[in-house]
Amino acid sequence: MANRTRHGHDIVVVGGSAGAVEVLLQLVGELPADLSAAVFVVIHVPTSGPSILADLLDRAGTLPSRSPEDGEAIQPGRVDVAPADRHLLLDHGTMRVVFGPRHNRHRPAIDPLFYSASRAFGSRVAGVILAGALDDGVAGLSTIRRRGGHAIVQDPETTVFHSMPRHARLVVPDAEMVAPEQPASAITRAVALPADGETPPDARLDRYFKEYLGQKLDIEAVGAPSVYACPECSGVLWHVDDGQLIRFECRIGHSFTAEGLLAEHDASVEQALSTALRALEENASLQRRVAARLALLQSSRLAEDLERKIRQLESSADVLRGVLARIEKGPEELDHN
Repeated sequence: MANRTRHGHDIVVVGGSAGAVEVLLQLVGELPADLSAAVFVVIHVPTSGPSILADLLDRAGTLPSRSPEDGEAIQPGRVDVAPADRHLLLDHGTMRVVFGPRHNRHRPAIDPLFYSASRAFGSRVAGVILAGALDDGVAGLSTIRRRGGHAIVQDPETTVFHSMPRHARLVVPDAEMVAPEQPASAITRAVALPADGETPPDARLDRYFKEYLGQKLDIEAVGAPSVYACPECSGVLWHVDDGQLIRFECRIGHSFTAEGLLAEHDASVEQALSTALRALEENASLQRRVAARLALLQSSRLAEDLERKIRQLESSADVLRGVLARIEKGPEELDHN
């Protein structure tokens, strides 16, 4: 498929995470059998085993759904689903299924699909963001829209997991908002809309494409070192200008949005507090045993001193336990409180 305006928005990319599978099944089930577009899907799935998502989608609709092999040709009238633990990328006419660096700790991730689609097909792309946490896919959707493509976002008010569509709505304010039962019809309309024409190359997208393929890049030429360490490999993260959004990358190619990096730091803080809480409780338990022993030996004053220390330790533990209870609430739960 060359980057020409022939069939409107005939490259459709769909991304989602928590809460998106049910909407995706309905979406695919309602797409017409004669859809003159190729559809590509990335949903965050565990990497511990094979994904059954392609099989579920194949049974849900009239369009055949499958997980492609690396290097296969792009074909309209089909739904291609990223397999577990592999990025799905689009090149000029072919699909790449690769074990590239994780993005926001995800592989497959949504941004790599969206970026690569926009790089290869420009204004012909229609991007769809469904329910999910954090903001994977938002930068990619913004790029699709900036390069003349069409943007569709599930209404964040229609899902508990609204962080992803909410961020998309903020960054791409002219995106088409749809209810959970409407994405299929929105896609069908977008496919019929004429694309804007030729889209110029973008060196930034070329670099991202090479990065997701795992190729070595000169990070010093495109960013500045930050004070943060990569949660994946502990290397220095570099701050890279990504238009409206903040992006961090390491020399290996692991990349994070600001929201994704904040989530990782929240997890690190939680782990540190949990370790401190465990140490306090173990210390209090040990000192209580010692105090009981001293009481038997008629060392009442020493036992009383230890009891005071134990109460202080237990009070500190209660404070930490309260802090942990607040941190352990996910971003979606915190947004509702």
